[in-house]
Amino acid sequence: MAESGNRNGQSLTAARAARWVARMGSDQRTPGDQAALDAWLAQDETHRRAYAEQQQLWDAVGTLAGDPAARAALQEGALPEGSHEDEARLPQRRRFIGYGLAAAAAACLAVVIGAPMLGERTESYATAPGEQRSVTLADGSVVTLDTDSAIEARLTDGERRLTLISGQAFFEVAKDAARPFRVFAGPNEVRALGTAFSVRQEGTETRIFLAQGKVTVRKPGLPVVQMEPGEQARLTPAAAAVAVGKVDPERAQAWRFGRLMFDATPLATAVAEINRYGARKVVLADPALGRMKISGVFHTRQPEAFAETVAAIFPVRLSHSGADTIILSPAS
Repeated sequence: MAESGNRNGQSLTAARAARWVARMGSDQRTPGDQAALDAWLAQDETHRRAYAEQQQLWDAVGTLAGDPAARAALQEGALPEGSHEDEARLPQRRRFIGYGLAAAAAACLAVVIGAPMLGERTESYATAPGEQRSVTLADGSVVTLDTDSAIEARLTDGERRLTLISGQAFFEVAKDAARPFRVFAGPNEVRALGTAFSVRQEGTETRIFLAQGKVTVRKPGLPVVQMEPGEQARLTPAAAAVAVGKVDPERAQAWRFGRLMFDATPLATAVAEINRYGARKVVLADPALGRMKISGVFHTRQPEAFAETVAAIFPVRLSHSGADTIILSPAS
């Protein structure tokens, strides 16, 4: 049993390495892929060995594909349908090159098809308050989880189904035409193929931002909506339609880089957003303060700096209650 488990583990590692090689050599590569690959390689020496082996195979396929003799040998070596010619009669060089190219091509086909080698897989990931994390799924897709977020990913031969249980996540989708990439947030669905987008679930509201590519948004009982890059969709139970509009891409993705951007944002909304990230909470002593509007760029993990800025530009006084609470009160 231990030997069988070891073989299965090696096969899985080789399959993941093959997908990474294909991903890094494709036009679907994204800025986050290199960091995610480096993290995977750093996890284990077997990952590095498997990646090196798959890279050598990939390079070999490219070399053979450009070799006229190899292509001719493979074509000449193919037996007509129904033929029973003894393979031993083929020249040795032809058999060797034919086998080499066929094996390499088969390996590349396994990389492209990918998922059926793995069968069904279910993976769950979560982050604690203040934590952000990027994970690479078995198909090569990269998911970045925001603070206090959780997802479940179920990958099968027919589809890739992810459920955003809570919080927010950014999805960089590995292209796989045979298996749609579906993200569910509550009753709503986002479907994509080789693209990058975020989904946020807050209470009963779902927000989707599309960074690149195309996605379709499905809300039960409403027509399917297709989004374009730079658009955000808002879905609420009471809405009679999916609200879609252009937003500032930099602002929509600032959280991925540890920043929050506010533009005439009600202070109550800004405080709630800052509080999602830190152990230290900002409290408004008077609800009326929440109606003031604030603009600026703030670090997600520096609530004190945020509070000090508020106190500097508004008639607000800053105080503390213990080590974990920052209080903003009307200036007397």
